[in-house]
Formats: sequence, structure tokens, C-alpha cells
Amino acid sequence: MNSHACGPNLVHSPCSGGALPTDISISSGTELKLYSNAEVRSFIVERLDSCAPGCPEEALRNAILVRLFYQPNFLVEFGWVLFGHIAPPVLSAQGYNRRPSGDRIGYVPGGTCADYYTGPHSHMEAMNKFGWLSRGPYGCDNWVTAASTTIYQWDFEDIG
Repeated sequence: MNSHACGPNLVHSPCSGGALPTDISISSGTELKLYSNAEVRSFIVERLDSCAPGCPEEALRNAILVRLFYQPNFLVEFGWVLFGHIAPPVLSAQGYNRRPSGDRIGYVPGGTCADYYTGPHSHMEAMNKFGWLSRGPYGCDNWVTAASTTIYQWDFEDIG
């Protein structure tokens, strides 16, 4: 289990203009994985260089943006989630015509860099294309557990 912060307790501002930024305090070297429920039927991975822009270490700037789709073959995008500070990014930048279920994204880097990275953590943010985006039911400043704590959820009517 790892502590996390959101709202005014964040380490830094959003990396990619997303909403509901969240920082999860976690040991360096910890593996980061992507899980979703059955509503996600395909996803596209993009690599960005948008977190901690003032830091010289590439791992602190690395970000993985995952676009989520309601239908196979990348149809009906309902939003995206971003993972910031990845050392090294493992998940290939490409489309996946399936649901993510424990796909390895990368690892949490060590070190520090000014106010951007005051210690090992995973930065996350999300954005919705339609429907309503909210944090999981846990609230801020609580503990999260891998593969069982919902960080973000999208609520919308079944669009078929």
C-alpha cells in the first residue's frame, strides 16, 4: 500500500493539462501497471516528455498517456489517463485492441529535482472526452493498493 495526495497537497501541477492530478508516494524501482474494467475494449499508448520539464534526468520527464476506447479497433474514445515520471517506459507506443489488465508501464525513478520531483512518486492525471470523470471513491490523502484501488472512474450512459 502506498500513500497518495491530490488537491492542494500535490507535489507539482499537471504534466499534460489533465484533470484531477494525483501523486502516489511509492518506492523507487517499483513497477507501475495499467488496469481497467471491462468497459475499456482498446487503448492507444503515447509517450510524452511533459513531466518535470526543468529536470535534466529523462526518467523524471517521461510520461505515458493512455487513450481509452469503449469499442474495439479504437472507436469511441471516452478519455485518457497519464502516468508521469517513468523509468524507463516499457509499454510500447502503439495501439492495443484489448482491455489493459496489468500491462507494465515502467518503473518509478529515484532521485529528486527541485519542486518537480521531491522524491519517488507516480504522478497521474486524466481527462474525459464525454461523460463525467471523477476520482475513485477513496478520497484524497488515503492509502491505495495495486490492482484494487480505483484511481479514476468515468460515468456515462451505455452508448452501445
